[in-house]
Amino acid sequence: DKKPKTIAHIQDITQIEDDLRALEESKTRYRLLVETMKDGLAIDNVDGNLTYVNDAFCRMLGCSPGELIGKHWSDLTEEMTSEDVKAKLKERETGLSESYELTWYHSNGETVPTIVSATPYIDHDGKFAGTFAVITEISAQKNAEESIQFYLDLLSHDIANQLQVIMTSSCLLEQEVPASYIADARQDIMDAVDRCNRLITKVKRAGQIRKIPISSVDLVDVLDEKTTVLERVYNAKIHRTGSKKHVMVEADVLLGELIWNLLENAARHNPTDNKEVWISIKTKGDSVELSIGDNGPGLSNTRKKNLFTERSHAGGVGLKLVRQMIRKYGGSIEVDDRVKGKSSEGVNFTVTLRKAKTN
Repeated sequence: DKKPKTIAHIQDITQIEDDLRALEESKTRYRLLVETMKDGLAIDNVDGNLTYVNDAFCRMLGCSPGELIGKHWSDLTEEMTSEDVKAKLKERETGLSESYELTWYHSNGETVPTIVSATPYIDHDGKFAGTFAVITEISAQKNAEESIQFYLDLLSHDIANQLQVIMTSSCLLEQEVPASYIADARQDIMDAVDRCNRLITKVKRAGQIRKIPISSVDLVDVLDEKTTVLERVYNAKIHRTGSKKHVMVEADVLLGELIWNLLENAARHNPTDNKEVWISIKTKGDSVELSIGDNGPGLSNTRKKNLFTERSHAGGVGLKLVRQMIRKYGGSIEVDDRVKGKSSEGVNFTVTLRKAKTN
């Protein structure tokens, strides 16, 4: 009849719709899992350049995704050499997964210790396309390890030394020796007990460090108080330069303990009769620089280099405590000759602290 007809092909796509919906729901679940996970997640390509980072990894390094995407992952780490990077890439290309410790740089200049669990990323064609890695921050674990080492060092070295003095001097008391020897032995015992008490006090301070919140503290007020004590106890001559008005820094109520450890170190280990201590405060942008120097015997370059290392006993418990406190405050400390190039004319400690933010 030459009238137009319509031919329709009707297909039931319920299953397809269900599959697409399930796929979308699966994507949403995995995206939610990745973006809310506490560990960092990073994916790179075959060249090692980052193609994806989750929010946790960005927070870990103090960066936005835009600041990380496209960068080579090794440029963000502390100890990776080009040879190390090639070795890691070769392992991934052969299908090897592994976990290892790696330290990253934070945007504020600090370092972030982590454990990286790296796995090869294989595309749909079965080819190696890069690496995806789960990054777990272990700062708390590292701090715990350092605390354990701190107490081990204290027991095995500092207190053990004083116990040896007490034992040796006690043996003298049982011998038939001149009265002056007995008096000296008794004094040695009393001195050793006093040193043990001071060590215990410092350890108690170490236990308080992480519990006290950061606040705004007047550095000048703390210095005024501690230098007065130093002059009275050690009869030291103080030379002060720089600001004598309020200088507010980010610290806590134990800042005085930090400063006293440095001041006492400058005077107590100084064998000269005329003890002198030089103190200066300088404000530099968002930071404050405190320098404390002395006219003591000084330190060799090797001792200066090792003074604040984890396993060094050179500075004793006091300087270990100083290091822990400065790390908490987000500052830094350096030691050098008071007179450049003349190590025998005393040492100079330079502590950098963050200036407190004004309201």
